[in-house]
Formats: sequence, C-alpha cells, structure tokens
Amino acid sequence: MPFVPITSLRLALVAVVLASFGALGVLWAADEMASGSAPVEIAVQPVPLDPRAPQVHRVGRLAYAGGLALTARAEGFGGFSALAHDPATGDLIALSDRGRWLAMTPRWRDGRLVGAKAAGALRPLIGADGKALSGRAADAESLAVTDTALVVAFEQDHRLLAYPRRPGAPLADALAHRPEPWPLPDAVGDLAANAGLEAVSGLGDGRVVALAEGRRDDTGAYGGWLVDRDGSARAVAVARQGQHRPTGLDRLPGGDLVMSLRHFSPLSGVSIQVARLSAGALASAAIVAPEPLATLGPRMTVDNIEGIAVAPHGDGVRLYLIADDNFNALQRTLLLAFTLDDAGAAPADGG
Repeated sequence: MPFVPITSLRLALVAVVLASFGALGVLWAADEMASGSAPVEIAVQPVPLDPRAPQVHRVGRLAYAGGLALTARAEGFGGFSALAHDPATGDLIALSDRGRWLAMTPRWRDGRLVGAKAAGALRPLIGADGKALSGRAADAESLAVTDTALVVAFEQDHRLLAYPRRPGAPLADALAHRPEPWPLPDAVGDLAANAGLEAVSGLGDGRVVALAEGRRDDTGAYGGWLVDRDGSARAVAVARQGQHRPTGLDRLPGGDLVMSLRHFSPLSGVSIQVARLSAGALASAAIVAPEPLATLGPRMTVDNIEGIAVAPHGDGVRLYLIADDNFNALQRTLLLAFTLDDAGAAPADGG
C-alpha cells in the first residue's frame, strides 16, 4: 500500500479524536518525517573487530578505534553506500542508494568511537532541476570532495553530479544547491546497470578519479578514468586484488588514495580489503598495483562495506568505513573506525 502523507486538514480533524490518547505528538512526527524535516534518532550498538576475540584491536596496518551498528526508526534510514568526512564540522556525510543523505556527528571517548548523532534530518538529494531524485536516478554510490564541488557518482543512470561548494564551508551546505553534470567519457554508458562508478575521489588538483566496479581490461584490472571538470579524461587501471572489487575511495593528506574493496561468496561470506593507491603511480603507470593495508575476513565484524572516508587526526589519519545494509533485516548498517599507522606491522589478513 502506498504511503499517504498526512495533510494539515486531516491532521486537525484526527487530532480532535486522538489528543486525549496522547497520539497528537505521533501524528506531528509522522507529518514531519513525510516532509523530510524530522531529526533522526540513531541508536548504536558497539561491535568488536573480531567477535571471537574482543581483545583484538589491530588488523594489518590498521588499528581498530571502535565500531557501531546503527539503527533508526526513520523511514529510509540505511542503504548507505558513500561517505565523506567534513573538515569544517567534523561530521560524516553519508549517501544512500535511494537518494537520501544524512550528516552524522561521530562521538569519541578516550580515543574510541562510542556514538553517532544525526546532525539533522534524512534529506533527499536533488537533481539539476531542483527536484528530489527518485528511482534509477537516485542510486548514489560514491562521493568525492574537490575544492569547488561535492561530486556524487550514480549507478544505473551512470553519471557524476557536482554540487557547488565554497572552500571551508560545511559539505552539507553544498547539497542544498542544484548540481551541475560533470562530463564523462562516452565509454561510461557501456557499463552494466549495477556495475558502475563505485569508487570516486578528488585528487586535490580539480580532477576526480572514478573507478568502475564492472570495467576490466584483458588482465582483469579494474578500469576507470581521471576526469577534468571539462570532461577531458584519461583511462586508468587498478590491478585486481583476488576476487575483491572496488567499492569506495578517498584521498589521504599526502595525496595518495585509500580504497575499500569487497568480495562476497555464498559459501564463505563477506571479505573486505583496505588498500592504498599511489598518486604518483596513478598519474603515470599503465596499471596501478594497490598496496594492501588490511583484510577483514568473514569471521570478523564485516558487512557490505561500500563507503570509506579519511579524517586527518594529529599526525595520522582516521579511516571510517560504512556498510550498505540493502534495507535487508539480515544485514547491518555498520560504522567502523580505524587509525592508519604507516609504521605498523606488515599487512596481515583477518580470519
């Protein structure tokens, strides 16, 4: 049955009958949620890195800084497939593959991630016409930050939309503006509907790099493009990492990129990799070989990780990973935090 919004007239009439039962507040809340203005109340459940060994706090070169399973009763909460850290506010901006976005403030205590508070409502992404995106056009999969725009990559209807931003202003401000198309090579149109631009990042020079989940060359490497604002592009390729496919990408303070990759098998479950891409190699090499940083195996706390965000912290960085629960009751919206230790041990797999 389709959702029927509660109009002001209907609300006034029903309120007369239900006010004595304390239902008026519920109706107001429903009306606010229908208009996208109600704040989201997020409930969190801490999760260990390894449920079999809660004392484990390291995997490869990543030190685990805490993780949360997020739930909320807000309609449309979940499906988060892209993530960015806002240096202006400290918030995380999460996009869903149903065309919604949410700003969240991570809460830290004694160096551990212990909570996440919504910094407002769950709001729709808007298109170039100023209207809320829906259907195939709303499948946001990745998010890149440049000096002048917040660039969102969409699957199914493959494209990039650039939401204009002022340097230093909160990223959420950009999403209130009408976006402009970011031109892409014609070859993007050849991508399968569910194998599009899954991993996109700014490069710090006005360009973005966009990797496609389903584009491979003869060696099996995953392909993509370095794209200027005017649409001029150069093809790039990232060497395949076993069966893992790219799902997220962000830029490290030094200019290199960090990437999340996912593999799923009905027999073994989900496995997640985190790897570094050399900016220098990306600019010159025919095929870039990622440097593995960690592998989170199926027995660890993992799910359908699709977004990764870098947050500078002291002399190092924090990495946030977010899972797309596909609006499936058997999956979870996970928010995991790590610190990247360049001087750490050699990369190691998690079981």
